[in-house]
Amino acid sequence: MKPQTKQLLIAGGDLTPRELDYLRLRCEEELTLGEIARRDGITRSSVGQVFRRIARKLGLKDLNRSAAASADFTREAVRRGLIPRPMPEVRQD
Repeated sequence: MKPQTKQLLIAGGDLTPRELDYLRLRCEEELTLGEIARRDGITRSSVGQVFRRIARKLGLKDLNRSAAASADFTREAVRRGLIPRPMPEVRQD
């Protein structure tokens, strides 16, 4: 196993490549579950199941509200080094 892969497994709580991909799509590209499902040709429910597994592996709880869940996923993914810290938007007045 490559050292980088081993590091991701430790940081990501043993997330699969598919789970890491979906986490990045949700957190970095801000895709909805429906958009991820259409991208991969699967149901939104299947994508939801993947995110429930991710939440369990990352130790996240009470992910009933979509906006709160997305913020929790992003915060935890950044904390574990799975995705880069989002850059603040710069307002152009």
